[in-house]
Amino acid sequence: MKNLWKARREVLERVWAAPQVLLLPDYDGTLVPIRPTPELARLSSERKKILAGLALKPAFDVGILTGRSLKDIQKAVKIPGLFYAANYGLVIATAKEKWVHPGAQKRASILKRMLPSLRRILSGYPGVRVEDKALTVAVHYRRYREAVEPLRQKMMRFLKVYGGRFRLAPGKKIFEVYPAVAWDKGKALSKIQALLGFRKRPLVIFFGDDRADEEAFRQMRHQDISVAVGRSKKTAARYFCRNSDEVIRFLKLLCGAGAGSESST
Repeated sequence: MKNLWKARREVLERVWAAPQVLLLPDYDGTLVPIRPTPELARLSSERKKILAGLALKPAFDVGILTGRSLKDIQKAVKIPGLFYAANYGLVIATAKEKWVHPGAQKRASILKRMLPSLRRILSGYPGVRVEDKALTVAVHYRRYREAVEPLRQKMMRFLKVYGGRFRLAPGKKIFEVYPAVAWDKGKALSKIQALLGFRKRPLVIFFGDDRADEEAFRQMRHQDISVAVGRSKKTAARYFCRNSDEVIRFLKLLCGAGAGSESST
């Protein structure tokens, strides 16, 4: 696995040789550092400007593929010309249409009725926060100081009542109550390309920092640019950035460079 910045020349050559580029960063831990609560993870005006500049490039389609809800990510980003794949791609909003996974949509009303009970049983765990994301529910425990396994077991017992209609997906200091449908970010990546109507498969550039991003990395072709953000070596990605600052550094280069050129280091 190569450092993306050190390999930037070879990567830029592939980008400028591609007739169409699909750029898809994750949000938390990728475009912005992870914060104690999601509302503190704000995208700076400089970073918004870089993404907006990339979206204006004729060969580029730029979107965000995130675990956040659609309403939340649209509010956090607010950049014209971008599309959004939220709830791990269970909902995708392009300029022309909004697609929702039918299985997740079918379970959304059950999830809503579940919320009061879930909040009640987790109220005895200080620092745990339950977030309604419409198609999924996030249980944040970044501020929880006790052993996590009893919390997980409590949630597993709770979900058994729903007869396998939901599963518990772990992430970075989060458990996601997720509809039990055959879906992941890899399948979302294919769906995004279908919705955008590419005549030929584009060069895909995807940045992600969590285990949920691994399915997208595995879905990508060898010539695509898969980038793991963080220090983990257990990844299917071909490149890595150490943190969100390195991601932005590369995106800034990508935004400012033209075919056959490179910004100064």
